[in-house]
Amino acid sequence: MSFDESALGQQLIAFRHELHRFPELSNEEFETTARIRQQLDQHQIRVLDLPLKTGLVAEVGPENGPLIVLRSDIDALPIEEQSDVTFRSERPGVMHACGHDFHSSAALGAAILLKQQEASLAGRVRILFQAAEETGQGAPDVIATGALQDAITIFGIHNDPSLPPGVIGSKAGPLTAAVDRFDIKIIGTGSHAAKPHQGNDPIVIAAQIVSAAQTLISRNAPSGDNAVVSITQIHSGSTERHPGQRVAGRHGAFIHRRRASDWSNASARSQGIGAALLPT
Repeated sequence: MSFDESALGQQLIAFRHELHRFPELSNEEFETTARIRQQLDQHQIRVLDLPLKTGLVAEVGPENGPLIVLRSDIDALPIEEQSDVTFRSERPGVMHACGHDFHSSAALGAAILLKQQEASLAGRVRILFQAAEETGQGAPDVIATGALQDAITIFGIHNDPSLPPGVIGSKAGPLTAAVDRFDIKIIGTGSHAAKPHQGNDPIVIAAQIVSAAQTLISRNAPSGDNAVVSITQIHSGSTERHPGQRVAGRHGAFIHRRRASDWSNASARSQGIGAALLPT
């Protein structure tokens, strides 16, 4: 029986659109997992019996021989989609903004194509549909199952919309930034906005810390290294007339944790208040 790869391509596009319409956050990907499992079952691709809350691992090939793993991720982000595509998210505040719908569809396509060649495979290929990539918890959960223990190689991709269609980017060594999240809490003394001298405004200190954070790269990382610091959230106050007593900031893609603690405390002490670098 011949295999229609063109038809498969259209099916995968439709599947990706379906995932995009119904995104799910980390560790909540129950429907996504069910949709992927249904597709695997239709193509008689076995799924390993693993103690995973969400996500799954499929396998193609004989039980003996070397083990290779293809990795994808399946979770979405807490973002409101504002695109006008016909398959936009139908779930308020949740969107596949990082392309995991594409990653999952590509991995499914690879599994289906490998299944067509299963008799000629010299070993096993496990296809990983990993949950909770965005929170960092999904990978340890999969590792804990032992599903990757005998793998000699693990392949993964990440979409890059800046590249033309059909082009794959690759390089030796690290290619993308990892995330090391950290929180800084600044505790001041509240006052009315019309009488700032009666308090210690933590928002002013937060602004200084945001600016100083950029020197972590320019003055602490070797010029030949690639690194980035991104301040992604700042929260303080609850009214227009009071700056609040506390500022909580969340940051990502971070290096030099000790230096960050030092300059956060120095900036806060200059105004007579405290700052703490919180564990995450």
